[in-house]
This record gives sequence, structure tokens and C-alpha cells, in this order.
Amino acid sequence: MNIICKNCATHFKGKFCPQFAQKASAGRLQVGNVLHEFWHNFTHTDHSIFSFVKGMFVNPGLVIREFIEGKRKKYFNPYTFFLLATGILIFVTGKLFEYEDATVHTKNEFGQYTSKHYNLIIICCLPFLAFFFRLAYARFKYNYAEWVTFFVFAFGFINFLEIFIHTSFVFFIENYSELNNYAHMVGYIIFVYVLLSFLKNKRVIDIIGCVFGGFLVWWFVEKVGVGGALWYWGMPLEKVIKMF
Repeated sequence: MNIICKNCATHFKGKFCPQFAQKASAGRLQVGNVLHEFWHNFTHTDHSIFSFVKGMFVNPGLVIREFIEGKRKKYFNPYTFFLLATGILIFVTGKLFEYEDATVHTKNEFGQYTSKHYNLIIICCLPFLAFFFRLAYARFKYNYAEWVTFFVFAFGFINFLEIFIHTSFVFFIENYSELNNYAHMVGYIIFVYVLLSFLKNKRVIDIIGCVFGGFLVWWFVEKVGVGGALWYWGMPLEKVIKMF
């Protein structure tokens, strides 16, 4: 029996339209369809978000290399993951700063500003960091776009883990502003782990190089990026310079 695709009017036989792969059974939306689509898009963007997270825990380098090599259907989209993790992290940190203000009246305006815009700062720094890593690790033959993708993977994973780290700080809310800085330091330790896994470095000299690379990323984001953001926000330039 010929079926007419409701999307493009193509006549076909089978379960899927040959032009757009739409299901032959597509009809009016029901509550079940909506719930299914919501769950499918949350847990699958070609593959499960949970498998993606597991892979990033166990062997992040393999996940990133396979994505770069073209196995894109196998993994949850890293750009979507980055935006999802970032949005949740910004929400969590914002609520924690509000709770800190209400509890101990800290009014850490600089901390709140940088936390709210931290991932925008990272995005602004990312093109420069990718360019430097393209030069520093030229022997690995990864191009500029591939290094940008590496940073999206790395910071998406870091932001995901920081959601849980920051949430645990609710029990130490009196010191949240200080703990927030330590959370960033943990993030860069995670970055070194991802970089080591990505480059498959096992020699001592290579490990030292990756640690230095992590320190460079920390310095550029925390000093240049955050300093520039605070200056833009209104902090006097002489105070910004002292940060260096």
C-alpha cells in the first residue's frame, strides 16, 4: 500500500519516508507522543546523555577523539551538553549566592557577577585558548576547529561536575564565596585529566606539559578573562592590574 508522507507528499512504501525519514505512522499529536518526544530528546540526541557522561568519566579522551574522527551519531551532542550543563550551573550558583546573601549578608557583588557571566567569559577566551593549543600541540595534527571542540567537551564536562560540587556547598553556605574559588580550581584539575586522556600522554615530560597547559588555561580565564569582565563591569583598571 502506497503511503503519502505528511511532510513532503512523497509516495512510498514501508515504515519511513525515503526523503526525510519521517515515520509512516505520524499522525495527530497525543499526550503520549509529547511525553515520548520530551524523554527521547532529553536522553537521546542520537545517543544517551547518560552514556555520554559515563564515557567522559571513564575515558574522556576516547569520546572526544571518536567524535572528532567522525563517530558523531554515537554520542550526545557536546555543544548541546555544554549549553545544558552551563545553564543549570548558572542557575545553581545564582541561587546559592542569593542564599548566602540572605544567610550571612555577604553581598559579594564581584563574585556574583563573575559567577553569572563565568561561562560567557570562557566562551570569549576559548578562541584564543584553542589557537594556543593548536600551536603548542601541533605534533598531534588537530586543527583549530578540533581544538575548539575539545574545549567544548572539556568545559561541558567540568560544568556538569561543578553542578554537584556547588550543590554540596549548600551545607557550608557561610563560606560559599570562598568555596566558589576552590570549585574553579577543581575544575582545572578535571581539565588536566581530560587533556591527558585526549592526548594519551603517559611520559613524565608530557604529563608536566599537560599540567602546565591546565595552569595556562586557569591563568588566562581567571586573570585575563575575569579581569577584563570586571573592568567592563566598572572595577577600576588599577585594581584589575593588581590581579595579575
